[in-house]
Order: sequence, then C-alpha cells, then structure tokens
Amino acid sequence: TLLVQNGTLHKGDCLIAGHIDEIPDEFIRIADEKNVPLFEIRADCQFRWLIQSIMAEINLYQASVLMEVNQYFHDLYELAMKDGRDSVLLSQLSERIRALCFLLPPDLQEPIWPQKRQAGRAENTLLQGAHEVFRKACVTQGEFHEPPWHIFPLTGKNYCLGYLVVHHKPALGDKERLMIQQLQMRLTMKWNGRLFSTHRRSSLRTSR
Repeated sequence: TLLVQNGTLHKGDCLIAGHIDEIPDEFIRIADEKNVPLFEIRADCQFRWLIQSIMAEINLYQASVLMEVNQYFHDLYELAMKDGRDSVLLSQLSERIRALCFLLPPDLQEPIWPQKRQAGRAENTLLQGAHEVFRKACVTQGEFHEPPWHIFPLTGKNYCLGYLVVHHKPALGDKERLMIQQLQMRLTMKWNGRLFSTHRRSSLRTSR
C-alpha cells in the first residue's frame, strides 16, 4: 500500500521519497497494474480516522458481497428445483459473474455449455485453450488458475467427477469465487449421486 501524506510518499511505515506536490503518474500506473490502493490524505488527518474509514468501507463491502452471494444461493436453489439441468445452472452463474462457464467430464470430452449456447467456432477455440491448460498442469484438487482460466474440480471420494471451467480475464473477486463455489458444491453432489446410481444399476445387472 502506498500512502501520500502532506506531500510525502510512504510505503507501509517506511519513507521512500522526499516531499512531492502530487502523486507521480508512474506511481498511479504501478498501483493500477498491481491492483493496490493508493491514498492521498491531508496533513491534519489522524491515523485513527484513516483506519476507521478504511474499516467502515471494508465492512460495507463484505456485507454487500454476502448479501449478493446469499441471494444467488436462494436463486440457485429455486432454479434447481424448477429446472436442474446443468446447462441452465451454468447460464445462471455466467450471467451473475459475467463470464463464460462450462463443464468438462474427466476425459475432457463433450463439454456442457450454458443454455442457448451451442458449440461453434468460438466455443471450439475456447475448448482448445482449456485443453492446453490441462496438458500443462495436473488439476485434481482445489482451484487452478492460469489467466484467463479458472478451473474448479468436482471431486468426490478421491475421484474426479469433472471440472467447472470459468473463462474470466481479470482476477476473480470474493463475490464471484463464492458464487462459483456454491455451484461447484451443488454439481459435485449431483454428479456424485449420478455416479452412485450408475454403479448401483451396474451391480444389480451383474448380480442377475
């Protein structure tokens, strides 16, 4: 975090520059690239005022995120009860986080696209890009991120059921990640139940 106070530039508690009349464009550019806050405050501003203001903004942000995520959870539940198709649930998430989301089975073939989105040239190009990520990295546990790809494995009982793939160029925010994790959990339960039912039917046929 960079802080400019009374024309003096600080980084944390360390003075890193002499007095300045305004924030240099270079510092603004670096702050934008690194996605770090850059503050300019008056000389008479007390440190506790600054901390109180920042904490108030953080609390408001967290409350806003939780409200939106909670609303998405309820909307996801209601939609799943009405039409629980994977493509429909993907469409809902894609609209909320404004990013393309699709599903891949463990063999990475036959992707499931959001509703009303058919496999075409653009989709094939995206699919090739996702396949390239899988060729370079082993994605089995936790979120894997290689810009612009975010891959969330659907795992159950040490078995990979598939992948929830998100094409999102900027870094995911707290809200987007929490919404994705909601759908990831629901799809994991759904696909795990589907796998269990398939194994059970196979066992019954074998026993006969």
